Amino acid sequence: MVLFTGATVEEAIEKGLQELNISRLRAHIKVVSREKKGFLGFGKKPAKVEIEGITDEVTDINESVALKNIKNVPSSVDVVEEYIEEVDETLEKEDVSQPELPKIDDKNVVITSEAIEKIDLLPNIEVAAAQVTKYVENIIYEMDLDATIETTTSKRQINLQIET
Repeated sequence: MVLFTGATVEEAIEKGLQELNISRLRAHIKVVSREKKGFLGFGKKPAKVEIEGITDEVTDINESVALKNIKNVPSSVDVVEEYIEEVDETLEKEDVSQPELPKIDDKNVVITSEAIEKIDLLPNIEVAAAQVTKYVENIIYEMDLDATIETTTSKRQINLQIET
């Protein structure tokens, strides 16, 4: 690594890149020390950076190592799909009962399309809220965090309040 100095860190980097005739993407840059303004001009120090060019051989080696490691890592899509299957199985086993609606004795009741939508969405939104809550709980568990989740629903919206 070659040491370069300048009035600022950016100046030192630019000076080094120009002298080595390489681009910023093809260089390892390490800031040794930042510039110091000093007091009334006393104790003023320039910025120091070390710059080293990246060779193609090192890049090729790193890429081959990265490809080998990627094959060993399970796909995040597979992990999520497995979790969704587990949640579906547990929800099928659980008894998800529909909430009871109040009984209406009046015979002259007008049912609007809004009321029908609310009646149709009520069970579905509760099931979806349960699924989302279970999913987020599993993520929090996998992250090894202590947290509480409060779930609320309104119309077509599910709100999760997570406190750690």
